[in-house]
Amino acid sequence: MNKKQLMDMVIDNQCTVSKEHATTLLNSFIDHLKYSIIHEGKVVFTGFGAFTNKLMPERNGFNPKTQKKITIPPKHKITFKMSDTIIF
Repeated sequence: MNKKQLMDMVIDNQCTVSKEHATTLLNSFIDHLKYSIIHEGKVVFTGFGAFTNKLMPERNGFNPKTQKKITIPPKHKITFKMSDTIIF
C-alpha cells in the first residue's frame, strides 16, 4: 500500500473531509513523525509499534566497479519494530 492508496481508503471509509484537506493532514502527520524521530530518537504508537532513529557506524567498503577500498561515513537509519499485540 502506498500513500495515495492509504489516503483513498481513509477518505472512502472514515472521513467526511475533502481530499485536499485529507492530503494536508496526512502530509503534516508524516512531517511531524519524521521530525520527532530525528530529534527525539523514538516515536511509539502503543498497540502498533515503535519507530527509532539508529546511528549506523562508519564502516569499510569497496567500490565494486574499481575495487578500490572506501570508508562509508556514519548515517542515521529509521527502524520500525512492530508491537507484540498486533495479530494477523
